Amino acid sequence: MTDQLQRGVPDSLADQLIVSAAAVRSGPLAGDPDSGELALKIAAQWHDLPGTSAVATAIGNASARGQLSGRITLNVLAARPDTGDDLAVICDTASAELRTGPNLSNLRAKQFAEQWWAPDGRIGALLHPVADDRRDLAAVTRQQLRNLGAPGSLSAFLDADDKTARGTSRKLKNAARSRILQHAANSLDVVQQWLVLIAQTQPRATDPSLVPPRGGPTVPPAHDR
Repeated sequence: MTDQLQRGVPDSLADQLIVSAAAVRSGPLAGDPDSGELALKIAAQWHDLPGTSAVATAIGNASARGQLSGRITLNVLAARPDTGDDLAVICDTASAELRTGPNLSNLRAKQFAEQWWAPDGRIGALLHPVADDRRDLAAVTRQQLRNLGAPGSLSAFLDADDKTARGTSRKLKNAARSRILQHAANSLDVVQQWLVLIAQTQPRATDPSLVPPRGGPTVPPAHDR
């Protein structure tokens, strides 16, 4: 982390997210102040990622001050509202995925990726409810994820869409095809994490014995006297 701090903040958002994740992990585990300083410098760049910035800043401040070590670390992490913070990070990540998309040099591959990550595209249609935290669309999103996430589905959809779009042109090159598939899989993983986290925020089911039947209230069970 010290070497990376000397090199400065990475240029691309993808690299910033990777380095920040490492710094945030290293701070609590190793009690390394440089990790906290690095997390703070990166978080300061994320004006469009308020949730992710807030989490990185909170842990970065404590790490930079040397407050994350031993039992104090456990107390800080235990007090952290994990689900709410994680949801904010996932929503911000989905927003970033929609803005950047795969980094491709081939023009036709770029155009293809723009279609998939468009608001109504195969991937964009799943990421938008996550980015906006539209929990009312969770059921629809879950079904779409099943369709795209089945083994071989992404590859089959890519080949079919590519064939429709290219006409008589050549197929997407293997390298570009692989990058699109990998980035799509990463985006679907973000969607899956969102669905898991919002499921964790749902209230637990009520004890069936305490739910009144449709015909009237439940009669409390008799107790031996």
